Amino acid sequence: MKLGLVAFTTAIAALVIVTLGVLYLSLSQYLDTRKEREDRESYEQSLKDREYAKSVAPKAGAKAGKPVKRKKVSSKGGKGFGK
Repeated sequence: MKLGLVAFTTAIAALVIVTLGVLYLSLSQYLDTRKEREDRESYEQSLKDREYAKSVAPKAGAKAGKPVKRKKVSSKGGKGFGK
């Protein structure tokens, strides 16, 4: 009778270990698939951004854009703290 109980307990323990292993493998596969999808989307977006940057960039030999003109603030009438 004791031998049957030991065999039953061993079988249950083995099934629990196998079940936990299957759960672990399923979870790791899901996480890997999700990470690959995110990496693929990021890569595709970077390709689109690179193509856009090439299309917007000035052509070789062309002048660079004009410098940005900024307002000059006089020393008397500037807006700021304490004025």
